Amino acid sequence: MKYLILLLSIIFLSSCTKEEQKNPLYEQLVGNYYASTIFVEEDIDINGDGIFSQNVLGEFGEQLNSSNNRLEIKPNELSGKEVLIINFPSLDPQSFILDTFITNAISLGGEYTIKDSLLISEDKDITSIKLMDNNILEVKGTMDYLTYNGTKQITYTALYERE
Repeated sequence: MKYLILLLSIIFLSSCTKEEQKNPLYEQLVGNYYASTIFVEEDIDINGDGIFSQNVLGEFGEQLNSSNNRLEIKPNELSGKEVLIINFPSLDPQSFILDTFITNAISLGGEYTIKDSLLISEDKDITSIKLMDNNILEVKGTMDYLTYNGTKQITYTALYERE
């Protein structure tokens, strides 16, 4: 009986001290990235100049604030899981009221997991995140997007490079 209690105690203690093995890519990916390209499948006119383009960043031009154009990967201190945060450049609805061009950002992302070279996000607007190399992430997805011509469903592909 003593041996059984001792054996059960050892099993219980060893199960409590084991830490979940993390994929080593988590630590390598932590950091800030900026969008070098964002393209959509259909031409859109974001800035109201009458010129339609598939190049989202080109539509914003010099109006684009770098904080509205970034991706950050960091650990969530509360949950212990990794978090991916994307600030996707967008048009601010105030542009229509003030008759000017104001940039904003749509926040995407959340907790994610890694499988092979893919990051799997809980965000429904992100269909895939592929690790191209340790410094470049390819993000694909669909979302409702505000343009000067109203809200439009877009399918996008963005490349984010490490800062």
